[in-house]
Amino acid sequence: MVIMGKVGRDPQVKLSENGYPICYLAVATSETIKEQKLTTWYQVILWGYQAEQAEKILTKGSNVYIEGCLHLQEMKDKEGKLHNVLEISCKDFRCLDLYLGSKPESYSEPQPETKPKSRSKPDEDFGF
Repeated sequence: MVIMGKVGRDPQVKLSENGYPICYLAVATSETIKEQKLTTWYQVILWGYQAEQAEKILTKGSNVYIEGCLHLQEMKDKEGKLHNVLEISCKDFRCLDLYLGSKPESYSEPQPETKPKSRSKPDEDFGF
């Protein structure tokens, strides 16, 4: 699932029992249907490196791109009432506010560098 929206509050970062950072974001998306604005809220969860980066660069009001898996969670509020919450387990995010005429920064887990395979005769691949 992919969403683009606004961060509703500053990121909340907690540490797991093993000391692994976990970040919780509230992200709102909006759309207008027949002149009526509809807002949907998502709880977004980031782990490890992404959680650390989100805490550093995102604040309430940041425009954000989120990519991940959607889950429906049942949670209790302070009064004990059950609510359904749309939760996204984040695989990648981008702070769209960092866009300065180049590709927005991405904060997925660092990947090992691989060298591209060189082609001896590139024109043969395309039939030229």
